[in-house]
Amino acid sequence: MKQILHLLLFIPFWLQAQQNHLELTVEQAVGLAIENSPLLNKATYDKKIADFQAKQALGGYLPQVNINGQYSDNLSLAEQQLPGEIFGQPGTTIPVKFGVRYGVNSTLQVSQVLFNQQMLSGLKSAESLQTLMQLNELSTKEDLVYNVAQTYLQIQVTKQQEELIKSNLDRSNRLYQISQAQFENGIIKENSVKQLAVNYQNTETQLLEVEYNLEQLMNLLKFHMSVDLSTDLILTSDLITDSELVLQQQLLLESNIQYRQLQQQEKLSVINEKYEKAAYLPTLNAFFNYGYSGQTDELKFSGPGYNSFWNGTWGLTLNIPVFDGFQKRSKFQKAKVESMQLYEDKKYLQSSISMNYQNAIKRIELSQKQVTVQKVNMNLAQDVYEATSQSFQEGVSPLSELLDTENGLQEAQANYLTNLLQLKLAELEHLKASGQLAQIVENLENTTTN
Repeated sequence: MKQILHLLLFIPFWLQAQQNHLELTVEQAVGLAIENSPLLNKATYDKKIADFQAKQALGGYLPQVNINGQYSDNLSLAEQQLPGEIFGQPGTTIPVKFGVRYGVNSTLQVSQVLFNQQMLSGLKSAESLQTLMQLNELSTKEDLVYNVAQTYLQIQVTKQQEELIKSNLDRSNRLYQISQAQFENGIIKENSVKQLAVNYQNTETQLLEVEYNLEQLMNLLKFHMSVDLSTDLILTSDLITDSELVLQQQLLLESNIQYRQLQQQEKLSVINEKYEKAAYLPTLNAFFNYGYSGQTDELKFSGPGYNSFWNGTWGLTLNIPVFDGFQKRSKFQKAKVESMQLYEDKKYLQSSISMNYQNAIKRIELSQKQVTVQKVNMNLAQDVYEATSQSFQEGVSPLSELLDTENGLQEAQANYLTNLLQLKLAELEHLKASGQLAQIVENLENTTTN
């Protein structure tokens, strides 16, 4: 388990890959998973999106500048009927065209927000969202490390189980061969040989089941690392016998990533309340417009017959919200209720984390005692089985006693491996629940970044 302290070394490494073959320490397995994980890549993209959203929010408070241009061809000018008296022809109406055929316009528009509390709250919200996305990325990385380490452990324990069953199978095969010779010599009955054959087949079936489970675990590890399922993996770290990991003796709640995520969501909710409340406040903007216009009846933009002029305005725009059918009030009340929900979620999560931490401590204490006891039991069962097997071969002990001691040995082996796996997984759970895993991940990530 000492290796778990080093699983978080996210420094690029070279893997020897020959003929679809990989030899992996647990550090390399974690590093490969982090390098290839689609979930982690997605979390990284979410963080980048939040970065751009923060820049977008900041851009709303900077000056907004636009330049517009327009060319128009009034190919058919509108006519208006005017009284003939204007032109000395009383009693008649005379059609008159207004305007010129060609025109060009260009305008520079500049606006600047002077006061908009909602926009300021939106800027704070975007910055807080950046922090939340960073925590989400860290949480994804922590989960990935945890899953790889957990699967790595399960594979190693399953391999131990496979080795023990193979040893049992060899013993069963030897006894079966001996029983056949004894039957041929008339020492035992045929029924005893058949019972040993059945026992051998049962052990062989157990081996097939364990080999299947081992293959599934290997595929799961490859899935976590995003490598081809046809790749042959050889795991070189020993997380079973190396037990030098020092677990901290207190709960670091503020280091727990889930708790920090919920805290950050609560901060976002408070900002959202302020955002909705700011809708009651007036907004003030400044503007400046400066334009150019040109008019002519001929397709030319200079010389006689071409008229042009410049114009400019500036000013302030004040908007005071008065009544919107209580929409703002409903949005503000909704934001307050959402904040209350997150507060309750945080209390629940705090209790859940504390429970998981305490359960991990108790599980470690219990599993340590069970592993010690079961290891002694397994050795005793081994001695009893070997003695009974020798007595059976000598014709002293009956077959039933041999089968009972063999079943007892297999049960002791299974209990030992089960408790050993529970111990190692409890240590890993303690590492995560206490916040120690998150703390190590974050510290080593910052070290690598710097």
